[in-house]
Amino acid sequence: MTDGLPLISVIVPTWNRQSFIRAALDSIFAQTYPEERMQISVVNDGSTDATREILKGYGERIYCISQENKGIAGARNAGISRAKGYIITFLDSDDTYNAGRLDRVVDAFRKSPEAGMVFHPVELVDKEGRTLYRNFNGPYAPCLDTGNLASPGSKVSAKPDPWSRGGHEGSL
Repeated sequence: MTDGLPLISVIVPTWNRQSFIRAALDSIFAQTYPEERMQISVVNDGSTDATREILKGYGERIYCISQENKGIAGARNAGISRAKGYIITFLDSDDTYNAGRLDRVVDAFRKSPEAGMVFHPVELVDKEGRTLYRNFNGPYAPCLDTGNLASPGSKVSAKPDPWSRGGHEGSL
């Protein structure tokens, strides 16, 4: 049953990530959140490797946006401009989502409906899956009062309104 579940736009910017893109996309499809309530947009930012061919294998499960290389901010903005979801979230193409991530994002917005963004832990792991770094130990939180910075690429989920103010700065 998907009644009442918000549409989530998942934006995956990619550039020459043939070695990682499958794991990133498969981590989205492994979510318990219903796939029919996800709009998965992959922005191919001018890849010259096999990324484009790999993306074709996902067929209509993903919406591909191809553009000349504009950098990570330009790729994110291209995805934002086509996002239809009540919630917009990012996944860099060399990252993966933990199980249940999208459910926790929706739950955080339901618990704090006034929030425009939620932030959550970021974990850096090695090839064997051992944690090398974790940026904060708190739960999904509607603010950054923990003194930690959130990674904008794949660790921030937002309702569309904050993005109406211009998106990601491309010159930084």
